[in-house]
Amino acid sequence: MIQFKKIFLVFILVYFFILIPQVSAKYVFLGEMEFQFEVEMPIVKERFEIWNLEDFLRFKRLHDSKEMDFAGVDVYLMEDIDLSSIENWYPIGSSDNPFAGIFHGNSHTIANLQMDNIMWNMGLFAQNNGTIQDLTVTGKIRAFTTYCVGGIAGRNARND
Repeated sequence: MIQFKKIFLVFILVYFFILIPQVSAKYVFLGEMEFQFEVEMPIVKERFEIWNLEDFLRFKRLHDSKEMDFAGVDVYLMEDIDLSSIENWYPIGSSDNPFAGIFHGNSHTIANLQMDNIMWNMGLFAQNNGTIQDLTVTGKIRAFTTYCVGGIAGRNARND
């Protein structure tokens, strides 16, 4: 009977880790035949929706950390976003890690962008190599350079 339990347990582990590749699971061995599971849902790469400030900051974190490659991904702003709680915005991306997706503003506004930096590529995005469309950005940028400063993107490097 114990052998059957071990075979069944192996089957369950194979099922969760190999046959269901859409989700990742972590387990901790707690004792004889007892497991604790954490399941993390995957990020859908073709579409990313931003509904609030938390989603917007998650988008920024995923992009800046290169945890998710947004090249060719459609990013949709679903509601207006207020950045007034962020005293000094640091742009999304960089010249080494430009935004290369398609950002659909959907006629929404990202309001109260505040920047006071000594840097190049100052804007909501540092450098855009993709498409940013139908978006309004309001706020104040205090720049100590005139090189690559803009409300939406400090530098727009798309060539087509």
